[in-house]
Amino acid sequence: MNVYIRSRSSFASAVSHVDLDYLPERYSHSAIGGPKTARINVYGDDNDLWQLVSLIRCPIEIYNDLGEAVWWGWIANVEANVMASGGSHERVKIGASIDTMYNSIAVAYNKVDLTSGAQQRDTTTWANGTVSQSEYGVRELLWSSSSATQVHAEAARDMRLAQSQYPQAIIVPVDANNSGAAITCRGWWDTMSWRYYANSGTATVDTATQAGTVIASKGQFINSVFVDVTSGITIREERDGDGSAMYELLEMLKMGTTNYRRMLVELDKNRNARIYEEPAITANTYQLLASGGAIDQAGSEMRRDHAPMKLVGNWAKWKDIIPPSVDTTILSDPGVVFIEDCEYDVGKDKLIITPRGDLDPWNFPRVKDG
Repeated sequence: MNVYIRSRSSFASAVSHVDLDYLPERYSHSAIGGPKTARINVYGDDNDLWQLVSLIRCPIEIYNDLGEAVWWGWIANVEANVMASGGSHERVKIGASIDTMYNSIAVAYNKVDLTSGAQQRDTTTWANGTVSQSEYGVRELLWSSSSATQVHAEAARDMRLAQSQYPQAIIVPVDANNSGAAITCRGWWDTMSWRYYANSGTATVDTATQAGTVIASKGQFINSVFVDVTSGITIREERDGDGSAMYELLEMLKMGTTNYRRMLVELDKNRNARIYEEPAITANTYQLLASGGAIDQAGSEMRRDHAPMKLVGNWAKWKDIIPPSVDTTILSDPGVVFIEDCEYDVGKDKLIITPRGDLDPWNFPRVKDG
């Protein structure tokens, strides 16, 4: 497999570090949003491994040995065991994560009138770290506070922005003998959680159309949006801005259509989003094997490294799993599943299927005392 890392700004030119080997460990796709997560192990010279922390939010793609793109997204976290500089032989663990960064911050608080003591909900204006935003994109935080004056709330906002507008690198000593690093990646759909969504409109609009509007307005890394379905369900478009774009999207998608099916979203390698209706169950479905493989509709076994992007969002049937003597008449068909997530374990060459509504029957919630 080959891994390509692109520059944050152009999405085109390649970023490379000499003598580093990138070995994908696993990657997954989801029925909503396409590429979900990936983990890539990295080996090479310590000096080059140190440079990995500069790759946060860089676009990254994984290709199989046929040259097919099997996963795409961006680098969310980096952690590496490396030699400390200064001539010592001590090793440290260095890490950096996008999760420590917010570069657009507002504070929601109870505004206090110092004379009367009366309080009312208020929100400060947004403070922005423009340099960080130009480098990484906009990642918002609507921070909450208790009772405060406007001056106090704005001071708290500016303090938090100063602390968190860049990813924070963390270094800790470790007892390790070997160098190495791991990159954790997420799909572009994840960035819909970076921004909040507000709409002052009062019209009733089809939920599929509204979902497309949310993606188009807040999907800062998404190029185009195609809405291939009309849900037949209309709701008021007004939103107060307290919910993230991801929250608002998932609420509308799970409402589904008048066909009683959810709406799904796929995101292709060129970062084009398509909203469509979950397919109905058909007789000609994919087949899943106990060995960790899958068979396509034509009856051929699929390449496992390519299967996750094909299987998610579709119905599949377990092949030669359930003995015919087992009575399943009072259960939903356990042999037919809707594939919500699919992960490929590269080292084991095995697919890990997560059906919709999958629960561990040996780990049901228990009643708690009190």
